[in-house]
Amino acid sequence: MSWIMDLLANWQKPRSISEQERQVSPSVFRSEDAGPWYPFDNGRTLGQPGSENGVTIYDEEHEAGARITLEKDGAIAPYSITMGIYGAMFHTHFMGSIEESELHYVGMKRMIEAALDIWNKDDQAPFYKAEEDIIAQYP
Repeated sequence: MSWIMDLLANWQKPRSISEQERQVSPSVFRSEDAGPWYPFDNGRTLGQPGSENGVTIYDEEHEAGARITLEKDGAIAPYSITMGIYGAMFHTHFMGSIEESELHYVGMKRMIEAALDIWNKDDQAPFYKAEEDIIAQYP
């Protein structure tokens, strides 16, 4: 029970997204043609605590069943990307700068899309290889 008390004692109210992150997010993460990605929960998670106890900077969901979230100021690292392919995998990657996180966020989205393209096929071996590749590229 003490871990719950520790968690509550260390809980912080959501902090605001910095002006730099606000300027970066639309140009780096979104375009007019966002394709199969859309803001998770209509963007209501932005600025809220995320799974890594940081502030959610960006949170998107793929129409085929995946989610990717970028947080700042988490418990483990300055920036973290948490991604999941529903029913298959979940992974978190940690970074030290907004610049690094921008590059990794876009790269992880591409790899998720590639994995989703082969999901639900008869032979799952290529999908499992795609999962391994994501984790190897973004440990």
